[in-house]
Amino acid sequence: MKKKLIFYDNNLLMNPDIETILRELIDLKQQGKLLYCESQSGFDGRILLKKPYLAQMIRAAGFRYPRIAWDGPYSEYPVVEKQLTVLTNAGYKSRDIGIFMLYNWDLPFNEMEKKRLKCWEWQVQIADCRYRPLNQLYDRYNFQKKQSQKDYYIHEEKGWTDALVKQFRKNVREQNICVRHRFPFYSSTLEKKRVSVKDLKSIKGFQNIGEKVKLLESLGVDYWFPGSVRYPNQKEDEQCADISRSVEIVTG
Repeated sequence: MKKKLIFYDNNLLMNPDIETILRELIDLKQQGKLLYCESQSGFDGRILLKKPYLAQMIRAAGFRYPRIAWDGPYSEYPVVEKQLTVLTNAGYKSRDIGIFMLYNWDLPFNEMEKKRLKCWEWQVQIADCRYRPLNQLYDRYNFQKKQSQKDYYIHEEKGWTDALVKQFRKNVREQNICVRHRFPFYSSTLEKKRVSVKDLKSIKGFQNIGEKVKLLESLGVDYWFPGSVRYPNQKEDEQCADISRSVEIVTG
């Protein structure tokens, strides 16, 4: 018998027999016949709010890395926060929870950044989903190259550009690393282990952020704090010059 189960149902909690299924999984888990489960498409947070006991059953059944969706505007964050609370009350650590967020879609870059910052405040990970129409038959996306609409779908009507698409994905990736490892900042130099063991110990030794930054700068180590908005280099995309630098980040 397989001890690891992965569900690909787009809305597992809508199954009319979901409670029976979860009880069976819980029994298998208690008998040692099941190690863990995963739901690739996540869980419907609206259902969890209506039936919070399902979160307890999901946890008992061994589901790991639960995910919910937040495709709507930033203003929906109070509802999303309540959904997260249902999962944390069930015993999940915030850093093990993921939130699906659709970008390159109807919400502009600035609003997606506000949502990303809220996830940083919650200390949850983001599963970024790049939008493209179902009728798009090609997708030659390359993170390292400057590309155009001819290469892959870019939702230009909402101000998205190649540089903004790639910047948001970069911001999410590096923030997720910080969330997973509980780092206060991200550094490509440190990720690639391009510092000596001695310097690394010194960096870890400083608890004061100001002192840590001074040390990083003295060592020539790059750093980025996920709690700030980060735009692409304007040299990479002149259109970014039209984006306001005075975005108000609402954190409350």
